[in-house]
Amino acid sequence: MQLNTSSAAKSRPTPVPLSFKQHMQEHGLQPPDIIVPGKLHRFSTNGKRTDDAGWCRQFPDEQAGVFGCWRSGLSGTWFATDTPSQASRAETQAAITAMKAEREAHRALVGAETARKAKELWLAGSETKAHPYLLRKGVVIASTAVREVSLAAAVEVLGYAPWARNEALQGRLLVLPVQRDGAMVTAELIDETGRKSALRGEGTRSGSFWAAQPMPEQAERLIIGEGAATAASCAMATGWLAVAALSLGNLKKVCEAMRQRYPGADIVLAADIDKVTGEPMPQAVEAARAVKARVAIPVFRGTRREGDSDFNDVHQGEGLGGVKTALEAAKALAEVVTLGVAKAAQNPAETQLPPPARFPLLQREGILAMPPLTWRIHGLLPSVGIGLLYGPWGSAKSLLALDLAAALAGIADSWFGLPIVEHCPAVICAFEGQAGYRNRVRAWESHHRCELPANVMFTTPADFSLLHKEDTIELAATIRKSAPGAVVFLDTLAQGAPGLNENDSSQVGVVLHNLQRMAQIVAGLVIAVHHTGKDATRGPRGYSSMEPAADVVLSLDKTEGLRNWKAPKVKEGEAVGEKPFRLAQIDLGLDGYGQPVTSVAIAPEEPGAPFAPPRRYPTTSNQKIAWDAVGKALVESVEFGRADAPVHRPCITLTAAHAVAAACMPQPTAKDRNLAARRAIDAMTANGVFAVKNGWLWLP
Repeated sequence: MQLNTSSAAKSRPTPVPLSFKQHMQEHGLQPPDIIVPGKLHRFSTNGKRTDDAGWCRQFPDEQAGVFGCWRSGLSGTWFATDTPSQASRAETQAAITAMKAEREAHRALVGAETARKAKELWLAGSETKAHPYLLRKGVVIASTAVREVSLAAAVEVLGYAPWARNEALQGRLLVLPVQRDGAMVTAELIDETGRKSALRGEGTRSGSFWAAQPMPEQAERLIIGEGAATAASCAMATGWLAVAALSLGNLKKVCEAMRQRYPGADIVLAADIDKVTGEPMPQAVEAARAVKARVAIPVFRGTRREGDSDFNDVHQGEGLGGVKTALEAAKALAEVVTLGVAKAAQNPAETQLPPPARFPLLQREGILAMPPLTWRIHGLLPSVGIGLLYGPWGSAKSLLALDLAAALAGIADSWFGLPIVEHCPAVICAFEGQAGYRNRVRAWESHHRCELPANVMFTTPADFSLLHKEDTIELAATIRKSAPGAVVFLDTLAQGAPGLNENDSSQVGVVLHNLQRMAQIVAGLVIAVHHTGKDATRGPRGYSSMEPAADVVLSLDKTEGLRNWKAPKVKEGEAVGEKPFRLAQIDLGLDGYGQPVTSVAIAPEEPGAPFAPPRRYPTTSNQKIAWDAVGKALVESVEFGRADAPVHRPCITLTAAHAVAAACMPQPTAKDRNLAARRAIDAMTANGVFAVKNGWLWLP
């Protein structure tokens, strides 16, 4: 390099060329810490660990490099000197072209694999029944547009656990088929709490959408929204074709795809509004402008809660009538933007759409579009509503509530012979006798020979009153967050509403209204545990409106040595006759003072049957020794759901069971101890105490 020694050159400092990393940083990219010359590097451009949209390559001679981001379309070049050779420029351009071709081939492969997994996931699913997310959103979706799978099934198909916002999805997952150009390209997963996750696969979401109904060849009118719940609410309210872009950034591309598919359709964009300003989101305005769509804006008439911003929120607050009114009042973009936003500061009233009727009148189509009745226990417990469980003192109301909660949470497929058609979480609000629940749970576990399901939860609210709206909403919101769609037991009504005058119609009316409010927020069934009055034949204690207001009423009675419950009222079903049960006494060992501790558990009985312990008990001394040893091993086991065992049941190998049992046997020789252990375990397996298959043992 020839140096210029002139005075003019000496007066100007020579700029130092930026390094390859610095050059990328100048373009808004954060390159990897180590760049190996000649190697293609992938890195994140959005801060997420799983992202690899960024790419860069420094040539082996370290005199040039290329970089970019496939997501944004950015690409750039770097040279070590200000005057790169023509050959160096040609090599750089050729490298960019080759990498673009490589990238497109890679995206095609990834897209094909994502589509394959989405279809496999769809086929692995089943028709959804009372999914908590759909219940909470109040929407009904055709089986052609949604299915559900277990988390375990999803992980098996995908090869990874789906996550959303740094939290793993849990429970039953909704599968929404996402399509583009008439083919399923990916799927959206939604768990019971509303967490959403798209299948991995770069580029599969761009321009793709979810449809609430089958896509017709022709469409006169079409609604496009951002979220699936928004599209579902719009479809229910109007019967029009509705699709969801599933993200704000994808809205414009979906609008363009729909305009190309239905060039003459009246497209209505169901815009979300900014939670602060109340104006339609800018991305929605841009999407509407691109395809000359009309814009509908959510309108709330005094029911807007904090965070409400879309048409599903209108559905929940104003009903389907409010959704339909706002959609039918959709305006041309010029009216929304020019007349609306520009004049909002001068006269906000001019920008308001006509408010929907507070009490909309529904025609036949509106009634038929309402969600169908769903059950937890068919013919007894509806999925959503309020219930009353009452009986005299000592009739085992709390024990029956615990037994019912465990059955609903998945421990059984029926309860007193009645089919459980949909398992769900259960929450017991222990307003009184909190200390007693510890022994009740231990007795239940001892009686059933298994642990209480994890989705039976307890709370002991302090300073709470069902007479106060704020308390009710706060407790309901807490339950909804951890156990949406739960059956909630309030034990007891009197302690949950301290100071309630049970004979005062106005106070009882407030409590009933708050019970209904809690059921709506939780999207579940709320059962108040209550007492009978002095005259048990007259029903629950207090004002007579309690029983008529309930969707289901369970009453208990007790006689000498035997108790029974019945359901004299099931609002949308038939009354259930007497179901007898006894209280099985359970020995819980000694307390801290050396005194024996006992409790009781519910034991269903056939009418007229003599009382007897459950069949599934060890009967000999050796069996009891084996039972204790194997039971301890099962409690400590980390293996679940082996062979045909339920997924929540711990398992140990049969060999391990024989070994731990033999170690505790009293026989003098190892041979005799092993023989006694095998005989005891074989006998208990034959009697149904243990279940054994393929070398694994568990509690049936």
